[in-house]
Amino acid sequence: MFFFVVPVALARDAVVPRFALLVASFLAALALPLAARAQTYESTVQPEMLRIPFAPPVGQRLDYEVDITRTGEGKSRTTRLYQALQFERIESGYLLTIATTRMVNENSAIDLSSGAGADRVPVDLRPLTMPVTLEVTVEGAISRVRDWPSLQRSIAGIPAAIAATVAPAKRATAVTLARRVLAPYASMTAEQAPDAVLKGWPSLLGLGGLELISGRPYQSEVASQSPMISVEIPVTQVVTLTVTSEGLFHLVQRSQPDEEKAGLAISQYLDRVGANLNAAQKANLARAGQRFRAMKTRISNDIDLDRQSGIVRRARMERWISLPGMGEGTDVIAVSRIE
Repeated sequence: MFFFVVPVALARDAVVPRFALLVASFLAALALPLAARAQTYESTVQPEMLRIPFAPPVGQRLDYEVDITRTGEGKSRTTRLYQALQFERIESGYLLTIATTRMVNENSAIDLSSGAGADRVPVDLRPLTMPVTLEVTVEGAISRVRDWPSLQRSIAGIPAAIAATVAPAKRATAVTLARRVLAPYASMTAEQAPDAVLKGWPSLLGLGGLELISGRPYQSEVASQSPMISVEIPVTQVVTLTVTSEGLFHLVQRSQPDEEKAGLAISQYLDRVGANLNAAQKANLARAGQRFRAMKTRISNDIDLDRQSGIVRRARMERWISLPGMGEGTDVIAVSRIE
């Protein structure tokens, strides 16, 4: 839901580093549920097999802080979401409800526990703060968004909200571009939607049943497809599982997307976004696309899990991107359980 903001600026003005950072959100879907069962490793140490369970407490509220920090151009901005999770058992696995109860940033603190503060949430963040119910497998992987049509309707209303905040002379271009950028949400299925509307959780669920030898690095080659880009991106993953001094599972995941293919996919996306723009605006997007073809990026996840339930206690997920002539930036999601 962030994608419409900076393409409007790009089409209107010069390319800015902030766009590079926000488009890094495309790469969030590349932090896949681990495929460590296809692995290579070498070690002479006596192995200890570790297995991550998934047995969430049913009917119990689990409270978390989710900090979303974007850094670029020498500046850092953090939005904190307070979210309540609750699992219920169903025949195919679980229903997981995620409700955002409060949002805090440098400008405001918004109480969302009753839904009354929703109108104060920035337009681009509203889909992120709507209550969502997810169907989850017995291993904990999110299979689909159960209330996806409701979220789609909210996202469909974003261009009209943008129109109310843009100067009349620029309104038509802003709305047209917003609709084009948001178009994938309209055709996105409930199965594709989780990676597009959730921050962090798709990477923290679905780990149940994973078996790794303690301390050994496992490497795998997988293919990922962002819900926003219809191109599969090869990703090399290296994962390690250990036990902390606190008795928690500690899972480390380092993912390296194929930068050439990822950059080309984003460049082609920008071409589609700018299809109906004027020549100058298309030229700005084309220059951005050329820079993305030379981008450097990496993804890292560090996750601590309860050994009995497999539920996350804390995690840090970082996406870093660097573009020639545009600098670098990071998108960090930090999740911590509130006991």
